[in-house]
Amino acid sequence: TGEQSDATRTTIHDLINTIIIGFLLVTVILMFFMGTTNALFVALSVPLSCAIAFLVLPALGFTLNMIVLFSFLLALGIVVDDAIVV
Repeated sequence: TGEQSDATRTTIHDLINTIIIGFLLVTVILMFFMGTTNALFVALSVPLSCAIAFLVLPALGFTLNMIVLFSFLLALGIVVDDAIVV
């Protein structure tokens, strides 16, 4: 129905705004503590790994389900941790 689609659009819009704000805050905090170059490497590693993962998933025959999404979040945490430590 129309009400559900409006609510879904609002929720997706809020999610996108939250992702952008979180990305910017993390980048600014990393710039403050680690310097500009390292912060940009971390900031670029997250969207790049997300894009590659979502491109590879269909090629490997996987669908988006809860297990795949949880594994994706876990791997994303490892990518961020490795980018910060190294």
